Amino acid sequence: MTLNSLATYFYSSKHSRWIMHFQDAKNLYDFIKKNDIKNILDLGAGIGMSASFMALAFKDKGVEGHVTSIEQFDKCVKIANELIPEELKKYITIHKSGTSVTQFKEIPYQPFSIYDTVPKGDYNLIVVDGPGAWKE
Repeated sequence: MTLNSLATYFYSSKHSRWIMHFQDAKNLYDFIKKNDIKNILDLGAGIGMSASFMALAFKDKGVEGHVTSIEQFDKCVKIANELIPEELKKYITIHKSGTSVTQFKEIPYQPFSIYDTVPKGDYNLIVVDGPGAWKE
């Protein structure tokens, strides 16, 4: 599997409406390949494209890295589990989490959407693509 074939695979999915642009995915892939990153927290799994690109970077780099991905929607978790290529699944764990809105006294008048549960870990990189701010 190559970077281009993985992109083509995800872009050809009927669920590809809100996935990242190829250049952003390539930049993420290149960043992981060039840096000593082995444990990633991916906030917002969506249909699994970003997690797959990160997993491919680990595979191509020849390291035992892992992507812990969190998603709020059951439908997205199901689609991601179906779409993520079999050869990349060993690098990815998808967790389902509810979301809520919170505010911090240090940042008044600004609500934040947060995941209710985030697995503890020693993450080298955190990729933020959720939960959506629409929740306010």
